[in-house]
Amino acid sequence: MRKIVNELRNNGVPICSSPIGYYYAETKSEIKDTLAHLESRIKKIEKAKEGMEETLKTYDE
Repeated sequence: MRKIVNELRNNGVPICSSPIGYYYAETKSEIKDTLAHLESRIKKIEKAKEGMEETLKTYDE
């Protein structure tokens, strides 16, 4: 399901999400809320990536 939603979003379809699931956006506000949620996820994933990169430095080749 996530792959399908991602593909739709990549093609400009305004699929939003909430704690209860995905839905088709009816307002700009819904899209903005989903964009803020996605931005938050991006930041958390970036932080996790940076932590893993630091850990990788402690391993011998």
